[in-house]
Amino acid sequence: RQNSEPEHCDSSYCVSADSAEYRTTGGILTSIHKPMLQLCKALTEAEAEKNDSAGTHIHVYAGDLTTHQIGQVMAIYKITDKIWDIIAGRCDNNYSLRLQSEPISLALKANNPMLTADKPRAVNVSHMGGQRKTIEFRQMDCNLDGLRITKWAWFMRGIVTIAKRGAKFFEFKNVTTI
Repeated sequence: RQNSEPEHCDSSYCVSADSAEYRTTGGILTSIHKPMLQLCKALTEAEAEKNDSAGTHIHVYAGDLTTHQIGQVMAIYKITDKIWDIIAGRCDNNYSLRLQSEPISLALKANNPMLTADKPRAVNVSHMGGQRKTIEFRQMDCNLDGLRITKWAWFMRGIVTIAKRGAKFFEFKNVTTI
């Protein structure tokens, strides 16, 4: 579905069970996610429209992270953003703007559930306050490559997992490639 407004996911269409959101139960358990590959193949065969106003958004459960750990997720993402630019296929557009330092700094200083969220950023934490309890990674372009989407989901899930395990953003300052 094409929509030129960065806030379009607040509509009832995008939050309903009938939306185009693809969900898994228990997370992605294998490096090749057969249902994702089948879905992408079916969409390719149906000649589904791909355009610049759409993107691939990955939600990773983070309800068990502290605000400080969520700040680490955002900071790790920001410090390695040049890598994500290449892998995601788009950067700093009106649907996935680069992360700003102030919300990250505020989250790193806190251990309570208060987060400053700005939805059209590459990393959106606004779902942490709702039922989902997810961090949304919005940067990936619109594509129908199931293996690429699965790998992206693994990378994003990895960032959340390492932050949960205590990784600090400054440990990634010299990372330039994956």
